[in-house]
Amino acid sequence: MLAPHVRRKREGVPMRVHDYRDLIVWQKSVDLTHHVYELVRRFPAEERYALSSQMRRAAISVASNIAEGNAFFHRAQYIRYLGLARGSLFELGTQIEIAARLTFIEPTDASTILVEIDSISRMLQRLSQRLRESRTPERTDSRALPASRRRALTAASPRPPPAVASLTSLDISSGFLRTRRCGDRARTANCASCIRCAWDRTRQ
Repeated sequence: MLAPHVRRKREGVPMRVHDYRDLIVWQKSVDLTHHVYELVRRFPAEERYALSSQMRRAAISVASNIAEGNAFFHRAQYIRYLGLARGSLFELGTQIEIAARLTFIEPTDASTILVEIDSISRMLQRLSQRLRESRTPERTDSRALPASRRRALTAASPRPPPAVASLTSLDISSGFLRTRRCGDRARTANCASCIRCAWDRTRQ
């Protein structure tokens, strides 16, 4: 059996699907929607805007989310919409169970719909898994950057002020520094003379 994201050519060779209408899982979802509409016609009149309406919306949402996800270029978005389609599918399955318990539908009809739901759910799961496996692996090699790239990164990176870098190598006590140009004990961060002198001392 072919995967749910491929179709056959006339020669029997699988080919990639680019149109959502060629997806087997989308085609089965549309068939499921048709069967649900035929089923809810037998519901009582008071359920027209209650359970029957919810079942129709859930069935429509399955095929619609598959088609919408196929329109995205990013696989992550596609996988997300396939998950939404699967959620709507399980919602529909729950509503089928409720309708069967309320005797709105026959047990045989409920079983037929539930088999379709299970088949589509498996196809959506396989399609999501294939999309995850086909992602491009991230680059893990540790090759050095080209010299031109390293020079561009070095030129673009801001350089720290020389005074701050030089003060870290001096003997600073309690945030104060005594220099030859300044006979008073002054804060190095507020005394330009001390900062210039400290820079000169580190260059000697």
